[in-house]
Amino acid sequence: MIDISIYRSHISVVNGQTGQFMVNRTNSIANVFEQLLYQFVIFIDPSTLSLSASFSSIVAHLSAQLDHERSYRTVGASSPVIMVISQNQRVAQNDFESARRMLTTSFEQFPDLYFVFLTNDVATFSQLTDFTSVDHSRFPFEEHYKIIESSSVDPQPFTDLLSSTLKAIPQRLVAPFCRSAANRDTWRNVNIREDYEQYLSPNVELRYRINHRFLWNTGDVGIQFQNANYGEFTVCGTMNHQFTDLACHKTSADVDTVWFNFTGLCSGEAGSECRSLYFLVQMDESNMRCLEDDCRYPDQVRINIKHQGLRCPTDRNGVGRVVILGNN
Repeated sequence: MIDISIYRSHISVVNGQTGQFMVNRTNSIANVFEQLLYQFVIFIDPSTLSLSASFSSIVAHLSAQLDHERSYRTVGASSPVIMVISQNQRVAQNDFESARRMLTTSFEQFPDLYFVFLTNDVATFSQLTDFTSVDHSRFPFEEHYKIIESSSVDPQPFTDLLSSTLKAIPQRLVAPFCRSAANRDTWRNVNIREDYEQYLSPNVELRYRINHRFLWNTGDVGIQFQNANYGEFTVCGTMNHQFTDLACHKTSADVDTVWFNFTGLCSGEAGSECRSLYFLVQMDESNMRCLEDDCRYPDQVRINIKHQGLRCPTDRNGVGRVVILGNN
């Protein structure tokens, strides 16, 4: 359901009652169970849910991860996802109000953050994530907040829906943190294009998103998907978070690079709409040349993604996947 490995996602687990981390960030499923076994000995098994305590711990976690990204000038990464599991608890009113305030204050620094709520109390979490009349960085709201209804602790009834929900969340393409006005000017120069290396697998689509915040007041923006001669692939682009209205291009023996070029996407003027960019990539054929350590299978196809002209962020972006446990 969640591919935890050196090739895919990392995971952390938070005690939903205390906010303490039961599993620190790891990409090893064996390490997840080792940490859980140890934590269940020394920590309280969560029987109630404190969203505000859990959210406070996660904000600190994502902020620390941001510092790591800054030092490495990250240009692409998996999107952070917070999955809240609450199937037998009621959220106290004061905790509800505190958690909702955090969603529009502390978490504003993470506009690429996604939430998935697995719960039997849909009404409460629908109210928690209703930002219809609230200025909020994560929109469209229906993209960033997903509620899966289930009262079953047996995962079978909700496994397929949860799996498809997580797989549909795109990775993020970002402008690296710019420390000064000089660096900002350098990054905007078309000659500065750092790579994000990716590997395509047969029958598995990879999704990417450029948050609208990186597009404000931009001039020319270009996104390049470069073939490494491991095979052929198709890239589709859209401004619809449901990945409809796609414009697609294929690589071939004569075309080894796919470019998407935009000019004046977001003027920054009051009242003007600024939407994020979305890309979907699928393998068409493999040359069976993927032999380096980063390859999971020999039939994978390596691609390099580059972008130019993005607006440097003035706030923060996190990365990771955090699960909050609040079950009896």
